Amino acid sequence: MNTACVNVAGLRLRVGRHGAGRPLVLIAGIGANLDMWEPLQPLLPGRELIAFDAPGVGGSQRPRLPLGMRALARIVEALMDELRLERADVLGYSWGGALAQELAFRSPQRIRTPGLRVLQEIAGCRNSCRAMHQRQGSPGNMRHDPLGDAFVVLSELDLGNPQVWVDQPVRM
Repeated sequence: MNTACVNVAGLRLRVGRHGAGRPLVLIAGIGANLDMWEPLQPLLPGRELIAFDAPGVGGSQRPRLPLGMRALARIVEALMDELRLERADVLGYSWGGALAQELAFRSPQRIRTPGLRVLQEIAGCRNSCRAMHQRQGSPGNMRHDPLGDAFVVLSELDLGNPQVWVDQPVRM
């Protein structure tokens, strides 16, 4: 990802962008920086990937006081404004999924459908889809498992063929 620092809501945030096309904002898990998303880059052609280091993480400035989810969601929305993203798909991992849900709750007009569903089902997914596939069997058998639902949602977000995620797992 090409990275730069952007001033948002009085904080300097490290932001990475890669590719072109329909925007996908990536929100990392707690303590993780934007580099965690690097393995996704070759798997998502035709998408603009936008990731950032949360305040106090990686190359982003630490706030003077701790920030709650509401304040962090406002920062993500301000970042979208700064980057001129009217609407975007949003994908959060673990803690990032909780932040993405807060963003979708507070500013649903900024999230493309089915953003909120993805955030609920992807959050906390620690294993690659290959591992899910090996534990659960075929993708069709995974529909009632939250991790399996994450597999199904990948195709709904138009992130490419989910079979690619099984055949070429992403290691995070």
